[in-house]
Amino acid sequence: MIIRRFLHWARTAPVEGRIQAARALGRAYVQDVLGADETLLAEAAMTSLLDDPSADVRQALAEAIAASPRVPRHIITALCEDNAEVAAPVLALSPLLTTADLVDHAASHDSLVQSAVAARADLPAPVAAALAEVGGSDACAILVRNSDAVLTPSAMKRLVERHASHADVREALLERKDLPIHIQQSLVRAVAENLSSLVSGRKWMSKAHADVIAGRACEKATVTLASERAGQPDMPHLVRHLRETGQLTPALLLRALAAGNIDFFETVLSELSGLERSRISNLIRDGRSNGFAMLYRRVELPKSAYPAFRAAIDDLVMASTPADAIAAATQLRRRLSRMYEAQAAAGVSDFDPVQMLLRDLLAEAGRQSARLVADKVISMPSLTAA
Repeated sequence: MIIRRFLHWARTAPVEGRIQAARALGRAYVQDVLGADETLLAEAAMTSLLDDPSADVRQALAEAIAASPRVPRHIITALCEDNAEVAAPVLALSPLLTTADLVDHAASHDSLVQSAVAARADLPAPVAAALAEVGGSDACAILVRNSDAVLTPSAMKRLVERHASHADVREALLERKDLPIHIQQSLVRAVAENLSSLVSGRKWMSKAHADVIAGRACEKATVTLASERAGQPDMPHLVRHLRETGQLTPALLLRALAAGNIDFFETVLSELSGLERSRISNLIRDGRSNGFAMLYRRVELPKSAYPAFRAAIDDLVMASTPADAIAAATQLRRRLSRMYEAQAAAGVSDFDPVQMLLRDLLAEAGRQSARLVADKVISMPSLTAA
């Protein structure tokens, strides 16, 4: 009887009244407090509300029934096809929507619709992949922060390719504990490239100069990333990624060795030579044989850079673990000096690219060491006169 009166009343009732009635009807249906006959009438009433001229009325109904698994599917699908404000609560919550439904709505050009899909609990991998491929930056930031979303490495890679310049997406990706190391490096490289384009585009410096600075920053960040993940099983993934993207350069390897990351260097040589990692380690660390020299030639690293590589390895084999950051900076400067001196002793010209790189690294290390010492002095308690 109540539902029948509602159907007659709704034809002439004011909008505010219809909003409240739609919300109450939806809640009563979801709570399953209606008898069998009234349930059928309620379904008819909710279906009639799909044609209400006021979007606010339809939105009130959508919000009331969005999370229910017992609402007829035709009502849910109709609400999903409504405007974004009406569709969003249903797209975010309805358990009746299939993966195919969600993939279809992920392709929407409306940011609110995409964001509603991205925020769903237990979001399947195909839907996450669809959003990564076509979603706007706001929706993709929500997607990445959704811990219930199944994000595959390929989807993460696509997010980096499309939205690395968007701060929210970038920060959300970096916060994920499951972000693969090679995707992290892709993100680092994309940020460096975007920064280079920004600087050169605004005429702050030439494109060539900006590219050099960005490239060095990317190399430094990559070495830091590799050092943080030393000994982890995903290191070969990073190495392969660097090789496939043309970033596995002698300069990067020299920087890594100077920083003390022999783990990364051994992984690189294993990837390039096809030899087992244990075999690589033995060849590198046995200073009595010419095994490293043969390995060096096998992977076709620059002949002129051999003295620097050899000096770095010899120093690393004998080095102890530094006690603090200042000791580590001192150790780095000493190692770089030995690498530079080994090159000079072998007759390498000062204009050789390796020597120029080592000079730059020495200058960089010197500045860092000075900063650390200054910071320590500043942090010390002030001495007062007696």
